[in-house]
Amino acid sequence: FHKQKGHIVLLKALPFILKQAPHTHVLFCGEGSEEARLKVMAQDLGLEGHVRFVGLIENAYQMLSQIDIVVVPSLWEGMPNVVLEAMAAGRPVVASRIEGMDEVVVAGETGLLCNPGDPHSLADALLKLIKDKSLMKRMGRSGYDLVRQRFQISTMVEQTVQHYRKLLG
Repeated sequence: FHKQKGHIVLLKALPFILKQAPHTHVLFCGEGSEEARLKVMAQDLGLEGHVRFVGLIENAYQMLSQIDIVVVPSLWEGMPNVVLEAMAAGRPVVASRIEGMDEVVVAGETGLLCNPGDPHSLADALLKLIKDKSLMKRMGRSGYDLVRQRFQISTMVEQTVQHYRKLLG
């Protein structure tokens, strides 16, 4: 848990989400310098019954099979592996609209993008999926298809070889 990951934005969005979807639960996986602060904030916001901190997960794929939506509210970063892992597991992704994220999260197809640092934008995106299970499933399938088409090792190796051939003329 580090500031750049935007976990605090998700905590701030959760009270808005719970007003319309009171059975929502959030799992925070990992550890880091912001963990204690996030736990205190969850308690201060009265979210204890809706938020669980589960620590480091050795088998992320196993955890992904037990959840509906993967949320990546990062304020800045490259392309986090969890997005590809989520899509490979057939889960839709709600992520911040930051540089590089839209290369993988195709808004309206494989997931939804929200404004970075904006709890209301994040809550709106999550509620759209929470309220529409068929949309959630459709986006999960689209993400799965995208990962299989663009991010298989054989595809990535071939693209790299083609790039080198182009550079070498």
